[in-house]
Order: sequence, then C-alpha cells, then structure tokens
Amino acid sequence: MILQKKMSEKAFGFKIIIIGAPAVGKTSLIKKYTIDAFQKSYISTLGTQFSKYEENM
Repeated sequence: MILQKKMSEKAFGFKIIIIGAPAVGKTSLIKKYTIDAFQKSYISTLGTQFSKYEENM
C-alpha cells in the first residue's frame, strides 16, 4: 500500500510597483528577476511595463 501525503496548495497574488527617477535600472531589475536576462544597451521605457512571474513554493 502506498501512502500519499496530501499537500494543501494556496495561491497568492502580489502586485509590485516600482517607481523612481529615470535611468536608474527599474526595468533592468524587473527583467533580471522575471526572465533572468540583462541587457547592456539602454532603451528608455516610456509609460508602463507589465511583467508576470510565477514561482511554486
């Protein structure tokens, strides 16, 4: 007989807003965390940027 543990899964959602002065690395920080990428070239982000990241715990 195989015993199985029943794990309860809870879903949490967080919205994080990053604000700050121009050209300080806000977009780079978001991209590094969400898609694990970093670009050396700088392209200014105009307006807003939305990213989604899911992590299982």
